[in-house]
Amino acid sequence: MSSRLGLHASAALWFAVGLMVLANILLPMQDALAKGLISDFPVWEVMFVRSVTVFVLTLAIGRTWLVGRIVKTPLKRFMAIRALVMLAGWITAYTALRHIPLGQSITLYFVAPILVSLAAGPLLGERPPLLQWIAVIVGFAGVVLASGLAGFEISWPVGLALFSACLWAISLLMLRSMSNEESSLVQVAFANGLFVVFTAIPLIFNGSSATANDIMWMMLVSIRLIK
Repeated sequence: MSSRLGLHASAALWFAVGLMVLANILLPMQDALAKGLISDFPVWEVMFVRSVTVFVLTLAIGRTWLVGRIVKTPLKRFMAIRALVMLAGWITAYTALRHIPLGQSITLYFVAPILVSLAAGPLLGERPPLLQWIAVIVGFAGVVLASGLAGFEISWPVGLALFSACLWAISLLMLRSMSNEESSLVQVAFANGLFVVFTAIPLIFNGSSATANDIMWMMLVSIRLIK
């Protein structure tokens, strides 16, 4: 029995690792699409379509169970705070992406895993092993070399990108802290529901010039659903 449980735990671990790898493969694709879109459309408009798409997909997956869980969850306030942190992270990331090269933006994003590893001990009681630290540092160093990070100057868009990375780290720590109490699907649906509400406000007042083709590309920006 114990060996079977061990196999299940190992399979779950590698499944989680695979999902994280896939998410980080999709990240550059998402950012490349977003960079093209935010050159022509306001950040809030791209965020609105993206959030509606993710929200509808989560409802299609969770259906009535998901709606009921969102209504009943005792973590509404905590998830609302996390959603605001994430929304600020998306807005600052997309604003920075409009002004700096894609490679540099992605490099600065990878500051977040380092911050998470640093904060996991004091905040979550987790002690990342040495191999994890080596993987984080080597991975970040590789991205730095590949994107030429050492060659660009500090500017306000770079500052925004770094601030966005800090916000991602905070949101990941918040996600981890309540992962045993609420499923990822509930958290994603709740957050994107709030995103829709907040980004709809400027859309109502300013309108939209996006065509059906533009909206389709904005929907594709939502390919990396779990954040």
